[in-house]
Amino acid sequence: MGYSDSEDTSSETDTNSYRDNEPILPPVRKWDSFRDDVPDQITGGSGSEAESLLMKNGEKILLFAAYTVTFVIVFCASVVARGTTFFMISQISATKRTPLPFCNEDGNTGIFITDAIEKDLEVDFNCDTLTGPDKDECDRNLGYERSRWIWCIFFAFAAPNVGAFSRSLRVWLFKFQKMPALKTFLFVFTMEMFHVIGLALLVFLVLPEMDALRAMVLCSGIALIPSILLMFTRIQRSEGKTTVHWKYWIFDGLAVLAQLSAATLWPVFQYTNNSTSQYPNSWAIPVSLVLVSCSWWETYAGENFGLRWMWEMKREMLEKSRYYTFLIIAPLKIAVFFATMVLVTYFNGSVTNGNESLVYSDIFFKNFLTNFGNHTYSVREVEEESISDTNFENGLSEKAFYQVPLNDNMDAVFVLLIQIFCAFGAYILSKFASKVQIQTFSFAIPISLVIPSCIALLLAGCAGRADDKCVFISFLPNNLFFECPKLAGFIFNAWEEDTWVFIIWFLSFLWTTFHIWYPRSNRLASTEQIFGTPWYEGLLIDQTLMLNRRKDGNQEMKIEELQEYELGDKEELKEFYETFPENEDDSKHSNVKKADTITKIYACATMWHESEEEIIEMLKSLFRIDKDYSARRCAQKYLGVVDQDYYEWETHILFDDCMEVGNNPEEAQVVNKFVRLLVETMNKAGTMVHGRKMKTKPCKKFPTPYGGRLVWTLPGKTRIVCHLKDKAKIRHKKRWSQCMYMYYLLGHKLMELPINDDRKEAMAENTYLLALDGDIDFQPQAVIRLVDLMKKNKTVGAACGRIHPTGSGYIPWYQIFEYAVGHWLQKATEHVLGCVLCSPGCFSLFRGKALMNDNVLRKYTTVSTQPRHYVQFDQGEDRWLCTLLLQKGWRVEYSAASDAFTACPVTFEEFFNQRRRWMPSTIMNIVDLLGSYKSVVKNNQDISTLYIIYQGMLMVSTFVGPGAIFLILAGSFNTVFKMDIWDAIIANGIPVILFMLACYFLDQKIQLSFAKLLTIGYILLMLAVMIGIFIQIVEDDSWLSPTAISFLSVFASFFFAGALHPYEIGCLPYLPIYYITIPSMYLLLVIYSLFNLWDVSWGTREVAEKKTKAQMEEEKKNAEEIKKNVKNEGMLTNLLTQFHLDGNGGESGGLEFSLANLFKCMCFTHDDPLDPKKQLVEIATSLEKVNSRLSNIEHAQEPLGMPRRSSFSRSRRMTAVSEAIEEDIEDFEYQSQMTEDTASAMNNFEENKIERDDSKNPYWVEDFYPDQPELGGGPVDFLPGAEIVFWNELIKKYLTPLTMNKAQKAEQVKNLKAYRDQLIFTFIMANLIWVLGITLMQQNKDIMSIDWFFDKRYNVTYDPEAEQGPEITIMSTSLSLEPIGLFFLLAFLGIMVLQLIGMVLHRWTNLCHTIATTKLNWCEKIDEDFTEDGDLDIQAVNYARELQKVETEAHQEMLNVNRRNTVHQLSSYHNKMQGGEGEEINLERQFRNRLNSTAELDGIASKMKMRRDTLAALKKRRDSFVTMERRRSTVHFARKSMSSQGIANSGFDSDFGDEETDISGASTYRGSELGRNSLQFDTYVATSQM
Repeated sequence: MGYSDSEDTSSETDTNSYRDNEPILPPVRKWDSFRDDVPDQITGGSGSEAESLLMKNGEKILLFAAYTVTFVIVFCASVVARGTTFFMISQISATKRTPLPFCNEDGNTGIFITDAIEKDLEVDFNCDTLTGPDKDECDRNLGYERSRWIWCIFFAFAAPNVGAFSRSLRVWLFKFQKMPALKTFLFVFTMEMFHVIGLALLVFLVLPEMDALRAMVLCSGIALIPSILLMFTRIQRSEGKTTVHWKYWIFDGLAVLAQLSAATLWPVFQYTNNSTSQYPNSWAIPVSLVLVSCSWWETYAGENFGLRWMWEMKREMLEKSRYYTFLIIAPLKIAVFFATMVLVTYFNGSVTNGNESLVYSDIFFKNFLTNFGNHTYSVREVEEESISDTNFENGLSEKAFYQVPLNDNMDAVFVLLIQIFCAFGAYILSKFASKVQIQTFSFAIPISLVIPSCIALLLAGCAGRADDKCVFISFLPNNLFFECPKLAGFIFNAWEEDTWVFIIWFLSFLWTTFHIWYPRSNRLASTEQIFGTPWYEGLLIDQTLMLNRRKDGNQEMKIEELQEYELGDKEELKEFYETFPENEDDSKHSNVKKADTITKIYACATMWHESEEEIIEMLKSLFRIDKDYSARRCAQKYLGVVDQDYYEWETHILFDDCMEVGNNPEEAQVVNKFVRLLVETMNKAGTMVHGRKMKTKPCKKFPTPYGGRLVWTLPGKTRIVCHLKDKAKIRHKKRWSQCMYMYYLLGHKLMELPINDDRKEAMAENTYLLALDGDIDFQPQAVIRLVDLMKKNKTVGAACGRIHPTGSGYIPWYQIFEYAVGHWLQKATEHVLGCVLCSPGCFSLFRGKALMNDNVLRKYTTVSTQPRHYVQFDQGEDRWLCTLLLQKGWRVEYSAASDAFTACPVTFEEFFNQRRRWMPSTIMNIVDLLGSYKSVVKNNQDISTLYIIYQGMLMVSTFVGPGAIFLILAGSFNTVFKMDIWDAIIANGIPVILFMLACYFLDQKIQLSFAKLLTIGYILLMLAVMIGIFIQIVEDDSWLSPTAISFLSVFASFFFAGALHPYEIGCLPYLPIYYITIPSMYLLLVIYSLFNLWDVSWGTREVAEKKTKAQMEEEKKNAEEIKKNVKNEGMLTNLLTQFHLDGNGGESGGLEFSLANLFKCMCFTHDDPLDPKKQLVEIATSLEKVNSRLSNIEHAQEPLGMPRRSSFSRSRRMTAVSEAIEEDIEDFEYQSQMTEDTASAMNNFEENKIERDDSKNPYWVEDFYPDQPELGGGPVDFLPGAEIVFWNELIKKYLTPLTMNKAQKAEQVKNLKAYRDQLIFTFIMANLIWVLGITLMQQNKDIMSIDWFFDKRYNVTYDPEAEQGPEITIMSTSLSLEPIGLFFLLAFLGIMVLQLIGMVLHRWTNLCHTIATTKLNWCEKIDEDFTEDGDLDIQAVNYARELQKVETEAHQEMLNVNRRNTVHQLSSYHNKMQGGEGEEINLERQFRNRLNSTAELDGIASKMKMRRDTLAALKKRRDSFVTMERRRSTVHFARKSMSSQGIANSGFDSDFGDEETDISGASTYRGSELGRNSLQFDTYVATSQM
């Protein structure tokens, strides 16, 4: 988030308070002046950085290809679709059509008239010179010819409407669609029917009677109604005010007049006889043009539209009833178009050619197939005659007639298919261009060039055919061509009569659709956000796409509004933030402001016991975000641009169980070593990101009701707030950490704001929580792409990215491919078919509004009480949270373009323990979802019954998967070792049964050892099987056998998936490892997970817990008591105990029995780790060893009078005591460091003991790096009273620590084991039935089998000595499959095909997402005017990145100087660092300094190849900002003076930073005005205690 650079000051407080003093660093000793250099891998090393460098250029190449290919396809497809439409229209003229010259020079067409080789021929379209039966036959053939083209025009219109109906039906079936209001439906119905009738009149009555040129020209006048509505868009109604943009009305009015002239000019010319061309039915011209323009009213109706009632109807359509409406209207449009077509062609005689003896229905309907089949057309001979000839007519004299046959003519079908596919391609690519925001170059330009290009191509084609009648004969028959204009006098006639107005009509059409040059839709906008109506109109594809492109969209935020938010409203919120404002009427507050929709991201990382490398990776990601945020903020603040990707950012780290007993006399709590790792690696991570030695300011420390808080401000002004959780004060573990930050950020920081509910609603919708793990590695672009999914669809409640595991070794390699396949196939298919079921907590974005929904966050705080709860709620908290979102109707999505890297388990044991948690929780959550499928389908429009069935099939396959793997292994024994099937089952069943018994009775360590041993055996077996199967397929040539199909389909699908993921194709080499490890992971791991379901511990990252003195004394006392009891049992007992032969020797058996107490037999014995006697004996023995060694090294102890030393210092220095203890009791070292001398020191300390209050002066604050001020020298502050009250109430209600005594723990384990027994019984029985059923059917396949319909084998035998002569016998054989096996094989193949289809569709969406977020500067400039301001607005963020960039070459320059200056360099460096290990970096200050330096600006302009006028614009904005800041500084000072009279507490939101001096020279100061000792704090504490 953007926060001030101001620094706190506070007044003097009492002895229990702390000052906010700047840390004083000790001087650097000259003997310690030497330093290490910046790490070599500054920008590399981590997975996200390496992939970012790899993908950067690839994505730009992809974007360039998208620009080019989309431009070409949109242009070419639109030209071809429009050309074929007018080609078809030219064939259906009902009046005299100009004869076409007939090419009779060669036989390329298969038609050759030998009787007229030397004659001139032409195609006759009129039959006027014939009489009698010849005329009837000629008219009939003309009717057939015209009918097929009429049908083609109808099909071209119907095809997209069938698509609209299919889409509406799908949405109506699987989404939430309601019936619209009656008046809305009637209005939409009327407008659509008007459009259809007008379009039918236009294509069947008006355009066929014109030549193709005039027909194209006339179509520029189909925007009369849109041009009128465009005028109403200039009337804006907002907040009760009406604003009219008069300056546009002049051009709008001219456009309306131009469009009106298109509808009236030619009819006027006809009736006044001013036109040289006569058009029948000229009345239809204005009627058709006006009616056809009624369809696109939705394009222009906006939220602030002048006609409010029209916007209300549009909003109703968009929100709930669009597809329901078009589900009814789409078929009606087809029906009305068909009816109009029949009426027009019936009455104008185009089918019967005006011959009353012919029956319309016989030609048009009954002979439908004949229309597309064999018939003839007429060709006549022509010669020039003298004018005196009595037969002279039009300069030509008819000599002879010929009938040319059309055999199996499919020309019309080909033209129709070309028109349909080209129109569809133009629509799809136009939508793609708009979706990925390349609309200007790849849509607006090519689509605007279609009409002029078609006209030019038409004239060129007509001229070419006039010059050479055989020029197109290779692909067009003689009887097919456009109706060409009279080319000889075209230019003259164009200006003499009607065509001259084309330029005016075309320009008015471009003005009416000018909004396509300035799109306002979101990135990755949906179809509804791009186009006004579903699908498209195919006959006039280019013009309908332009008119159908929505003009409205997201209102662009102005920089003035952002400045108001930054300086005005935001300060208001801060003034009242975290206080109890007085009740005010909501009317006093304004409505929703645009600034409320600014994206706010809270990164929430849960940490526990991460390693140094893992912490560094996460911190590097946060520093990268900080740099990106700073550049966007500076570009917005100083350069005056609005960045659509701008976000506010704040990081919260929740450290679980991070307090431990300190090595101090008080035994007070201090932070553990993992918190220290975070503190100590902060500067290291920043150095690696910025490329030079740097340091952050020491963190600010806060005592809190739940433990403590550390806050850092990074160089780019983002903050890291680390919440230190003391498990004695607040509930620990990951789910409760999530509840903690959700309630804090959404409940306290949002819901308690003093604004009205509408504004809170808008803020909640645009507030996102980014769930992170402590080892995550990601780039800023990954987060922006997740936000894109949220902005695209407001119903998305959560979105996850592509998770890449990191590590090396067999187990990590397996996981690399496992993760790849899971994302490639499973998550992609879930995203396409329904919703993703799990958004992993390591890198997922959650919408605040979704989490705040009923039955989500509140239910997420449910305490586990039943066995199922412990598994579903606590072991898989991420999946359960997604289940709650899905059940409430929210969508969960997956973006493959958003990459993140996380550490994965490296060892076999750690991996199995991780999956032990994941697998049962996955099963429980899916079962929960399937069990409530009715309500889920009802509430969630993205989850259908079919998707539930798909998930049910996957669940069944998961549950019986071990049985299937068992059968595969048994078959492998049969194949490899040639064993009988039952022997193979027994041989394979023995280790499986033993493993199940081990998992039920033995310790987990033994289970994991057993599993590891079996895994090795199975890997070797699967390797042999894989090679054997391949060899068998090759030798037997049985590529179509079930085994071959299943085997090859798996590998083919994986390779196909890898080919579609080129950046992840490096995962494919791990496919063999994945394949041969399947038995272990799908059999042993499932057994291990289910049989250990009772164990609800975390299982990974476990460390020993430090104990207090009292706990150690209690354990010592118990140990001594045990030893005393052991001694009293006598010599025999002691002897048996020494040899572990007594009955209570700490061993337990999984199976034991006895006979009359004479003896007891225990099977599967193992040490009982919970045996208290054994534990206490070990503790006592260890304590004796410790005391013995301490007595021998008393000289190593510090004197009693020595002052107390920090636990941090002590833990970092190895003393003789710790060295001695580490030699043989390493696990016990930090539990037993209390000696007699320490006890004496404690006695002395008790006399001067400081009275501690964790809310005021907790010990950990004093102990926080007292000897290292650069780390722990930050100020100490206190939470405001309102927040303290919030935390106390939250902890009391939801987060009170859960404590269980021994009895309760035992009861919990008992219940979990009982639940485990029920589940594994069902599991064993299901798999047993499955295995036995398949095996028995396989054994009796002669009776119960189905022949495999592929891979039939034929055996041919020849018997020359047969009784009746030589005999040939052919016998066919095929494999037999049992019905269940065949069913599951087909189901497996079906699921695989479904997943491949889902993956392909998801790859398309991912391609769109990648292209939409990639920038090419030279293409982006087209979106704006070619001005310096347009270029600056586009490049502002890149300029800001360069201006704030930290120079990384400084250390290299120092290394390159003469070595004789080494001492001088060291002295200069340490003088500059002032005793620190790096310099503080302030990115905004760096930006301001460079922006204020003309020389720096000139250098950056040269480096970035900035245009001179762009540089001038940059300097102009800088000067404007300086002037504005000088004015604002005076107003801001007056405002602070007035507000200081009231009580205001801004919490810690304004507590961080340094004193900021803007480039204007004005100093701004923003500090915390109230502390813990303020009156307000006392009031709140008193309130909380009541």
